[in-house]
Amino acid sequence: MSGEPAKVIEIFYSYAHEDEDLRNQLFKHLSSLRHEGLIVEWHDRQILPGTGWAYEIDSHLNTASIILLLVSPDFIESEYCYKIETARAMQRHEVGEAHVIPIILRPADWKKTSFRALQVSPVDGKAITTWNNQDEAFEHVAKDVRKVIEKLNSSSRRRDTTRLSANPINYFKSLDNFLKSSGFRFPAQRDFDEDVVYLPEAYASLIKKSLDEKGRALLVGTSAVGKTVLAIALAKQLQEAEGYTVNYKDACQAEDGDGRKWYRLVSTHDYKGLLYILDNCHLAMKEVNEFCSQWEENPPLHTQCILVSRSDPGALDALSDVSSYFEMWADATITIWSEDIYWGVLQKHAASYRRQNPGFYVALEDDSEKLLRRQNANDLVIAKSRLEAWRNLGGKLSEVKKEAVYQALVKKYLSDGREALLALCVLRQFEIRAHNSFVEGVLPPEEVRQLQKKKLLTSELDKHYGVLYDLLCHPALAREIFEAYMYRRGNLLGRPQIEIGIADILRSYLEIKPANYVTVYESLARNKQKAILKQLLT
Repeated sequence: MSGEPAKVIEIFYSYAHEDEDLRNQLFKHLSSLRHEGLIVEWHDRQILPGTGWAYEIDSHLNTASIILLLVSPDFIESEYCYKIETARAMQRHEVGEAHVIPIILRPADWKKTSFRALQVSPVDGKAITTWNNQDEAFEHVAKDVRKVIEKLNSSSRRRDTTRLSANPINYFKSLDNFLKSSGFRFPAQRDFDEDVVYLPEAYASLIKKSLDEKGRALLVGTSAVGKTVLAIALAKQLQEAEGYTVNYKDACQAEDGDGRKWYRLVSTHDYKGLLYILDNCHLAMKEVNEFCSQWEENPPLHTQCILVSRSDPGALDALSDVSSYFEMWADATITIWSEDIYWGVLQKHAASYRRQNPGFYVALEDDSEKLLRRQNANDLVIAKSRLEAWRNLGGKLSEVKKEAVYQALVKKYLSDGREALLALCVLRQFEIRAHNSFVEGVLPPEEVRQLQKKKLLTSELDKHYGVLYDLLCHPALAREIFEAYMYRRGNLLGRPQIEIGIADILRSYLEIKPANYVTVYESLARNKQKAILKQLLT
């Protein structure tokens, strides 16, 4: 950070209106930080008349780097403060996106709350109103806030390349934060720790050559062939071996105008050894097209970018009147085939398992490669599910039956949070994000909280639809989990029975008239689900 100005930190106040006078006192005691240009602050009294208050609150709650929970009996009693704002604040804190500071304003029973394990302020959690000198208590709080700001600014080894200067919005995640918050997704940091992530040298060389010569690469392929795994594995290698800084973005969360913002970000941070990964580009073609158009007009000198996309010609039809990123980056396109990755993934997992218990597993060399390829159809998600079942069963991988795979999926994913998880899996397998009116108003609250606690459920604010939730897993895994549930119920797993089950859950979602209901039909059409669409429309 040498020679750079300190990052401006956005602070969000979460408080009950009964405590407004105390919030004002705290505001005064943070004035030095404000005058030094270290912070910008936001609270709900800044909402202008006629503005959607929920959208404004969620917007700042999702971008603030520090979230102050002003704790009192009224705060804990407030449904919105405690169940919505605090839940989201803790979710962002746990994945390293924000720092939450509970400030004890008035005596309250907070030691069994969701934030009880955090460092509270002032010292020893003594409520501010119980101090003989309340200014002294507020001064303790101000010092604690300053310490967190200094920590946030000093923790960045280089420039914060996930956002624009003086803008608190992080458009991308650092690779480390992405790997820490991967949920059900593969790979996560634990997979690198266990050495089960396979990086084919042939693909790695092709991608690095494209990055070195053109500054960009477009990885395309069908679903579950390993495109994202390949991009992340290479990025991890570049970060560890060559000192790269890597940032990741899932384009499915894109909003209008994001394409220009992404380009502005990468062109502003035009440094050597900086790589951006934009995943699931087929879900935000308009914004990705805009990003690539800007890139082609004025390409960065040093910054590099990898786009990851499904090769879906059907998605091009809707945008046939504009140049697509498939066309603009055709010279940097690398098609990924699962058979080139599949066997390496099996070998990595087999080697890891056999290191732990050599006699329990039959080596792949002594198994039937032909049978294994036929069983898993070179689908990496199906293969991963079979490998997890094999981990417990041992013997030959080829002898692991589909029933055992389903049983392992049920045990791992459906032991708790079943109703919520199943509904979210149905939506996720078609890449539909769940509206908060469904997640918070229909699904069992405790199951939702458990999914959030396990970092399996995330939410983002969409300016058109409001808060949308997403299950952190590959769509193909979501499909596998739902099919495992159907198997457990005793169904024969014929396609018609599965489609009826899916349609029933989608119908219950549509019945509450979520703001994003049209995306259900769009996603089903994009995934060519004619039978399910017919059931919903008749």
